[in-house]
Amino acid sequence: DCASFLCSLREAHSSFSYDSLLHKLSEFIDHDSAHVNISTFHALSLIVEPIVKAAVGNGQNEDDINMSICKLLSRVFETYFTNTWAHNETDEISRVRDIAWKKTIEALASLLTQEFPENTAFVSLTLQYFRASRDSSSTSPVKIAAGTTVRDATFDSHRKASYALALFYEKLCSVLQMLPNLQNIIAVIIETMLQSPWVDQCEAACLLQVAISSNANWDKNNSRIPSPFECDLLTSYLTISPISILLKEHSK
Repeated sequence: DCASFLCSLREAHSSFSYDSLLHKLSEFIDHDSAHVNISTFHALSLIVEPIVKAAVGNGQNEDDINMSICKLLSRVFETYFTNTWAHNETDEISRVRDIAWKKTIEALASLLTQEFPENTAFVSLTLQYFRASRDSSSTSPVKIAAGTTVRDATFDSHRKASYALALFYEKLCSVLQMLPNLQNIIAVIIETMLQSPWVDQCEAACLLQVAISSNANWDKNNSRIPSPFECDLLTSYLTISPISILLKEHSK
């Protein structure tokens, strides 16, 4: 099985590191061949959890494997926005990609403690979703600037990515139960982006709100994130345009 193979590989090559295998596989995610894409995602879905278990069991630095999983999540998540797959290949690649996404989230969850994952997957994936980037001119970890690719993603890309990110948020909230404020933080992020001056970010916030609220596995009894019809900002758009639209109209 996969676990035995990894142990044998480790014994045969003392310099072998588990995170290097993940890195090598992730290099094939953007390959031009659809068959390579499918095989890569399928392989990731099979080995990512055994790799984490084997790495921890063999005393590899957890920070290193944690960082590798976070980078892998970022690479997989980016395919929701940048894929160039042919129409007849999209369904199958998307299917195996979604499986790999779920398995990678599970692998990361097994590494999490009750400490908030600041500056790792939570922050990077959230910025990635809203097509934003850190302001390199600032030392503040929370100041962001609109990315140059803010309009590159299509509506369908953001719709699919919203459900992927909602699944990630859900897993974080279920694992980090000692941090009830995490759900409040997610709610604040959504409300902030609903008021973004960029239309695409406002739209992305709406999609994320709907994705979280419609997720069948989301614990609505414990969630502090309101449903779309309970969100004052979201429902107010039924009668008044969001700030981003008003600014755009005013500039004409």
